[in-house]
Amino acid sequence: MKNDICHCLTLFTALLVCISCEMRQESPFEEDLRRMDEVLSRADEYVRAKEQKISTIENMFHSRGVTPVQQYHIYGQLYDEYVAFQFDKAKDVLDNQIRIAEEIGELSLMRDAMLEEASAQLPTDSLAEKIIIIPH
Repeated sequence: MKNDICHCLTLFTALLVCISCEMRQESPFEEDLRRMDEVLSRADEYVRAKEQKISTIENMFHSRGVTPVQQYHIYGQLYDEYVAFQFDKAKDVLDNQIRIAEEIGELSLMRDAMLEEASAQLPTDSLAEKIIIIPH
């Protein structure tokens, strides 16, 4: 009986050691969580860099002799920067790009901007679903 109790205590102790070792092992997600924490801790730095890039692009509007076609392309650059950063602002920028394309009267520019607008509103990246027909 005493042997059985000692044997059970030994097995129980071994089981506790195994469980303790298992709990100390890093989960497969721990490394990913640590990287995400690192990125999140530097969020202000990323936001400042994005805002600086946007500001640099916006300053292009103030260059001398900026043509409407150049304005169109500047709006395109701004849209690319805003779309994943501030979607509402990206939508405003895209509206301005479409307005400029209409003022220029360039069908290909209007079509490109309208396709971008359509793709921004779709929940999928399926090319077939992004195709729209613009009347001549």
